[in-house]
Amino acid sequence: MLSSKLQGCAVKMRALHSSSFRCFMSPAFALESEWKARLNSPIFQKLEMNKFFVDIDRKFQRERRSSHVDIDLYANKAQGDTELEQLEELLYQFRRTPQTVLNLPSTHFAVVRAFVEEGKTDNLMRLMDDRFNYGIFPDDYSLVYLLDHFLKSENWRDGAKVGIHMMIQEDNAIPVAREMALYACYMYLKYPVPDQVWAPQEVEPEPEPEDEIKIRVKYLEPEYFDDHFDLIRKEHQIGKTLAKLGNGDPDLELLGLVFWEKWDLVRDRAQKDTFASETLELIRNHVSSMETLEVKDEILKVLSGAKSSDSNVEERLKMAVTESVNQHESKYIETEKKNFEAWNANREIALQKQYQLYQREAKKEEILRMKQSLKEKEEKLFFFERKDDLDKIKEEKELAWSKTKPSRSWGRITLKPRKAVPKDYTPPEMGSRSTADN
Repeated sequence: MLSSKLQGCAVKMRALHSSSFRCFMSPAFALESEWKARLNSPIFQKLEMNKFFVDIDRKFQRERRSSHVDIDLYANKAQGDTELEQLEELLYQFRRTPQTVLNLPSTHFAVVRAFVEEGKTDNLMRLMDDRFNYGIFPDDYSLVYLLDHFLKSENWRDGAKVGIHMMIQEDNAIPVAREMALYACYMYLKYPVPDQVWAPQEVEPEPEPEDEIKIRVKYLEPEYFDDHFDLIRKEHQIGKTLAKLGNGDPDLELLGLVFWEKWDLVRDRAQKDTFASETLELIRNHVSSMETLEVKDEILKVLSGAKSSDSNVEERLKMAVTESVNQHESKYIETEKKNFEAWNANREIALQKQYQLYQREAKKEEILRMKQSLKEKEEKLFFFERKDDLDKIKEEKELAWSKTKPSRSWGRITLKPRKAVPKDYTPPEMGSRSTADN
């Protein structure tokens, strides 16, 4: 009886714990109907995605360029595994064209929304992390939308990745997104999942060639570690995210500096403020697990002397998220509604400009074809009247061609002067072979 009651209490606690994560952004924040309204445009209704993809890809192969409007149209209507794979390929190719600087803001949001709605968040995280090859930079609303999705599903890993993206882009003060990112990073460190892979779709490096290949370069670039884009280890990335986004919070700053391995700053910080006992315990466990740390004993001694309190960091961070949501959610909704309207209008304007540009290019090509055709007809009609001129042109071409032939002049051969033969010279006698042998 007692065990059943305890099990019931545990279920209720888990349900309460789980429901607390679903109270961040309201269902109205997703703007489902407003977002779907874009598909009512005639251009989307007439769009055949398979044929459209082939046309864009053919343009890439022939002209090494594409239109930012075409990429935006495809991103806004893409759905399903096949179309998302094709979208990823188009983004990769488009990133290598000069037109990538014209990328529309709606494209970034459409990519985020499409991958989230299809449950392909692992793919999305890989694209966002590879900024150089795909160029996906979510706006403020998209970051909040992503973080809310991950927090409600208790996906602390991907929530922390979004926070790292914000840190790298130096978006440290985005309302709601900042609080959510800090909460996700803290929860990822506090509740690690043993068998969880940090990058499920990590691109494997190309195998090293068997033969040694040497490449001549003009100079070697000096080795420089910028401590920002060059951060590779997840501990360092999360640590810097906590230190930068959590500026002003002693617990988050100290925790971030420890995982970032800024030991001089850790010594200084640990002696100034009061920290939650759970934060100090989390830090001590991490430092103790670092086998190669030379200053381990010193840092543990500094941490043992730090002032502690019974503050609940997890609840405090969750409360900060809730308060920020209550304060800024309505502003986000109203702003994004206006953005949807502006994006639709700007897309129509850009589409008209592209249509006019294609018309001008088609007219230029038609004029060039007509000029070439007229030139050929003129040569046929006036062939006999211009025969002398054509013969002269032919001779000039033959002369120019002959000059390109390799020279066959070997230079003059100078023979040595013959010596005078003396009068008493007697040539040697040439005997037969048999006589010589005898």
